[in-house]
Amino acid sequence: KNMNLRINQNMEVYISAPLNLHSSYIENFIRSKEGWIKKVLNKIEDVKLQHKEYEYTTGEIHKLVGKEYFLKVRTGNINRVSFNKETNEILLVTDSENVENKWYFDCARKLFPDVVNKWLKILGESIEHLSIKPMKTRWGSCNYNKRYINLNTKLIKRTPFEIEYVVLHEL
Repeated sequence: KNMNLRINQNMEVYISAPLNLHSSYIENFIRSKEGWIKKVLNKIEDVKLQHKEYEYTTGEIHKLVGKEYFLKVRTGNINRVSFNKETNEILLVTDSENVENKWYFDCARKLFPDVVNKWLKILGESIEHLSIKPMKTRWGSCNYNKRYINLNTKLIKRTPFEIEYVVLHEL
């Protein structure tokens, strides 16, 4: 019974309307929303221009837990990440082509259990398993019956508040 207008990240405009609604009414509705549509499309375009893909090379600036860090990349036999909070540097040692996923996973694996344990103590709860993995559409999920918590690897890019918010939500 309602008409809905949506714009996705690919800048495609979708409208849903009741089947029996006359097409001229739908066209007038779209025309009335033309200014809003252009504004949203421009905003999406601006975000895409600002978002650059990382190459994971020395000298890049990366956000981690809401702060900016200078990245140093070295080749080695073992994948590892270390932080120097005093100099705001991240040292990434890798032997892999898939640097991004391993790096965020290693960072998340170090931080997320501490955040989860902090909130488990506060809530007086327990879980059976914490899983950290890439997810396309969610920051986290849970299986209440099995007492499993899943967190998105890319949540590590967000601020500490946002990380704790997702953890608390899933718990």
